[in-house]
Amino acid sequence: MTEFNLMNGQAIELTKDGILFKGNRIEIDGKVIIDKDDKHIAVLEQDKNKIKQSSVDIDDKPITTKINLNTALVNKVIDNLLKEIETVKLQRSPRVHIEFDHINDVPTIFIDGEKVQDGLVSLNIDWKTNTEKISEKTFTLKTINKDGYETITGENSLF
Repeated sequence: MTEFNLMNGQAIELTKDGILFKGNRIEIDGKVIIDKDDKHIAVLEQDKNKIKQSSVDIDDKPITTKINLNTALVNKVIDNLLKEIETVKLQRSPRVHIEFDHINDVPTIFIDGEKVQDGLVSLNIDWKTNTEKISEKTFTLKTINKDGYETITGENSLF
């Protein structure tokens, strides 16, 4: 038997019958993780298609906790949940959202939850309370992209 000490403080015993790892946690290339406590050993194996977890007690009696996960399916479920979260965020966010800290700052503008990316040329909002008559309300946003093309976005309450 030969003992080989690793830099992480663990040791490997090399014998003619095989290899014995010493320590409470062993991780091999992120694909196989072996954790040990006083009563159980848990083995987690992963490849690009699935994750398999097995647990065995120290007396080598199998425990019924085995999990096989299809990682492609798990990733699909996570993607769908993230899309649903984004949809809920959009439903809760106002149609037009304007942020600025100081009147001389260029405002950050969001329309339907999306940040306006082109350069802001002008922003005009005309809104008055309806008193004796219905007042016109307008919103106009003019932007320019890197190629010099202007875009005008707006709404008018009378049209």
